[in-house]
Amino acid sequence: MDIEFLRNNWKLKGKNTQDSTFAKGLEFCEEVVEPAIRGFLEDHNLRRFLDSIRHFDKWAFLLNYQPPQKSNWLNTGQNKAYPYITETIWSAIFAVICEKLNTATGSDEFKLIQGHAMPNFRCKTCGDSFKAVDTGIYVEKDGIRYPVIYAECKNGHACKTCHEGIWGQGIRLKQSFPNAIQMFVTDNNISIKDELPESYWNTGIDIEVQQRGLPGQKWKTKEVKEKGIHYELNHATIGIVMTEIISGIQNKPLSHWTKQKVSSSEASSFSGKIRSQGYYIKPTLFD
Repeated sequence: MDIEFLRNNWKLKGKNTQDSTFAKGLEFCEEVVEPAIRGFLEDHNLRRFLDSIRHFDKWAFLLNYQPPQKSNWLNTGQNKAYPYITETIWSAIFAVICEKLNTATGSDEFKLIQGHAMPNFRCKTCGDSFKAVDTGIYVEKDGIRYPVIYAECKNGHACKTCHEGIWGQGIRLKQSFPNAIQMFVTDNNISIKDELPESYWNTGIDIEVQQRGLPGQKWKTKEVKEKGIHYELNHATIGIVMTEIISGIQNKPLSHWTKQKVSSSEASSFSGKIRSQGYYIKPTLFD
């Protein structure tokens, strides 16, 4: 794992700021976050890890939700500075999961995906490529990387639009890698309604983790007007998900994860038909 991932990315995101909190953030990374990750990779104690970064995590939470948005280097949504915290926490978790899986299977097959340092996966038989994801696990066979878990990390309000984006990514992923797992990590402000059943969402989202607060718990302070999100990381929930992932994956053979759906080599070009005909209608549309 790249232990300095958060600090290095924050240096890039905040390099032009004069905000004094930027230096404080880098100091937190070096003196709190990175030692905590090193300890976690050694002892695998999840609760100790989350407790050790609690003060830093609350500081960043308050700074990010300090109104108005785009008022400082951390809470400008487009620069993705704040969500790097969740990516860093879960990369550490997945690094530990990989180690536990490799120990359980007596192999070194399971490897960490961490941010954009990971090249896009490509299905060589299907021609599909997938965007670099935030974190997760992959296996490698004959020089080809296959996704085991694709985890997208989103902070803040997880609305229907956000869910549909993750769901769509999962659907596309499974069209080429049917056994790959699409995971969504979010906070505790989930606002999708019940008109769409579980059976709809779980076709594209296999695991969703509400990483902060307790179910139904709301939180706000005078400093932060965000009413939906509680800042406390829930070690119990995260621990359950860790255990379920390890127990579920460790008994599957490598061939389970390297399975691909193969497209016909004789398949015609979708865009080619549009260019040559000026339109496209699915051949079996009215069968």
